[in-house]
Amino acid sequence: MTDDLEEQARKVVEDDDLKHRLVDVYTNSREPFAAPTHIEEKLHGTWLSDEDTARARQFHKTPWPDRFEIVQTMKDERLREFGTRLIFFDARSRLPKEMVDRLDRETAERLISPTGKPMSLIRCLDEINKLEAAENNDQQTSELLNGFRDYIINRTTRVSAFLNIKG
Repeated sequence: MTDDLEEQARKVVEDDDLKHRLVDVYTNSREPFAAPTHIEEKLHGTWLSDEDTARARQFHKTPWPDRFEIVQTMKDERLREFGTRLIFFDARSRLPKEMVDRLDRETAERLISPTGKPMSLIRCLDEINKLEAAENNDQQTSELLNGFRDYIINRTTRVSAFLNIKG
């Protein structure tokens, strides 16, 4: 039996046409992935150039005041955007005001999107409601879920107000 399997494996390894047909059958039978919409998802799928890989390493070793300069030299748009977002969340004062305004708006829109990833405020509220509907919560869990709900509602109200002010 082992000899038969090894012989079949050898035939597959040696037959380029068969390998290509097997790969085609496999890839054509899979559900296609949805096109990524957020920068965190777009980072995967293609390799970085050696130059951008070196710049990314330099970015992480450099103090915040100098990181934006490094980000601007990256060739890959995905890295420029992701690096800018890292700076936005950790040292926003180092970014130009118009960039901070854009990222504030994008972040707020993502927070209240019903399909926001990884978890928008709206989706979080839906999950809290599902947990409560399960009706197997003790008093402590119910109080915790109520506290989360209050926080999420407050946060959603604040984010919506921010977006209304920014027009």
